[in-house]
Amino acid sequence: MEMDEMHRKILDDHRRYLIRNLEPMKLLPYLNTVLDESDRQEIEQEPTVEKKVVKLLDMLPKRGPDAFDAFIKALEEKQKFIAHCLKQETDGSCSRCVELEEELYFVTSDRDSITEEKLILDKEVLKMSKRIEEISQDHEQEKQTLQEDLQILKKSLADQSERVAEESTKHVQAIKDLQLKNEKLRDTINQKITEISEITKLLATGQAALKNISEQLGQTNQNLASEKEKVKEDTGNLEAVSEEEKEIMEQIDSLQNEHHNHDAHTGNGELESPPIMQRRSVDLLHARRSVTDYGS
Repeated sequence: MEMDEMHRKILDDHRRYLIRNLEPMKLLPYLNTVLDESDRQEIEQEPTVEKKVVKLLDMLPKRGPDAFDAFIKALEEKQKFIAHCLKQETDGSCSRCVELEEELYFVTSDRDSITEEKLILDKEVLKMSKRIEEISQDHEQEKQTLQEDLQILKKSLADQSERVAEESTKHVQAIKDLQLKNEKLRDTINQKITEISEITKLLATGQAALKNISEQLGQTNQNLASEKEKVKEDTGNLEAVSEEEKEIMEQIDSLQNEHHNHDAHTGNGELESPPIMQRRSVDLLHARRSVTDYGS
């Protein structure tokens, strides 16, 4: 198995920084769990420190999922700052550390450059002093000129020394300011994480409330559907009653017509009088309505 993709990305993102700052020969004794003897020999045979670091960084991703943790432990033994930086990369707080380290590197480079200029000037002053001592009294004018040059060089050296002191002070203050900004950035990140957590809780509560409302709406829709079916059934019953009333009225009309077509008779076997027929029709209508109402 190869190294975890996240760990591989951390090494790739900070490869230039690691190449510039790692001390591979100090780390090798602590990497026995992931590097064998042949691996260490390959690294040691590289001619420069930079190439040794490159070889080590090329090997680690191919030495299994535990290689990154072993590398971090080795750094904790010899180069704790780098270990701390890489460990924090998993929560996104190391990028700013690397930026600070980059700025510190360039500040140090500027200071080293000024110091190198000072050394060159020191050498020039020393050479000039020796030359003055070698000049005889016959060359007083030349000696005077050289002394003047020497004074100029000394003044330049003093100016350079003052400049080095001022630059060092500015660089120290710049480093303090950057460290303060880094602390504020971490506080802001922690605050944002807390806010996101609170928002997540609110969203979860809102989703639960929406689910409850959705269930209530579903029950309401079921009740409305049931009421709709009941109304539809009642409408059908009313239509049936209307049809029955129509049939009864037709029967009443038929009986009345039959009555008008015959003479009114009384006695056994004769047609009933109109009032009696009408009363029987009404009783029949009431009986049918009562049956219909009982069924509904």
